[in-house]
Amino acid sequence: MLCEDILNRMRNENQDMTLAYNDDIYNDGLIIIEDKIHEISDKSLTDFGLPAAKEIILDPLEVALRKPYNLNDLNEYITENEPRLVNDQVTTYNCVMKSVSFNEGKFSFGCSGGTGKTFITNLILAKVRSLGKLALAVASSGIAATLLAGGRTAHSTFKLPLTVSLEKIACALYAKWTFGKSFTRRQSNNLGRMYHDT
Repeated sequence: MLCEDILNRMRNENQDMTLAYNDDIYNDGLIIIEDKIHEISDKSLTDFGLPAAKEIILDPLEVALRKPYNLNDLNEYITENEPRLVNDQVTTYNCVMKSVSFNEGKFSFGCSGGTGKTFITNLILAKVRSLGKLALAVASSGIAATLLAGGRTAHSTFKLPLTVSLEKIACALYAKWTFGKSFTRRQSNNLGRMYHDT
């Protein structure tokens, strides 16, 4: 079914209804499955008994960032959901969108359950993408990542070293690393700026 969709897309893009199945189509199907697996876990196709996809030159993170979205669907989602924001969410939404308009940076929401983090995050993602800007949603777990439009896990997105044992789960993110410095500085600056005004 997946490869059939790929074949139909390629037929439409090339305006050639005689195109037949080939190795590239099957490989594209494997790549799509592999991307979905990587979004929710550190496993690969071979862990599920599937053949490995041929190597691709593009960076998966770059592919995720540049994924095309339907502008009409995004605008419909925004129009339907912006009026549903409550006061604190409106303040946070406006703060984030102001920051986006000035290309100021990254955000992390650290609120308690039931405050609408998923709702507002998906709305922000739709708004940013509707403006033609890049938006990447990163979550700490596969479950959380699946709730976000185009969401990915942090360990998969940033290739964070993850060591799992029966005694402890640890992820080393050292402040001296470039990413660690950037993450720590931006997280504290942006959270302080976002929640100071709310």
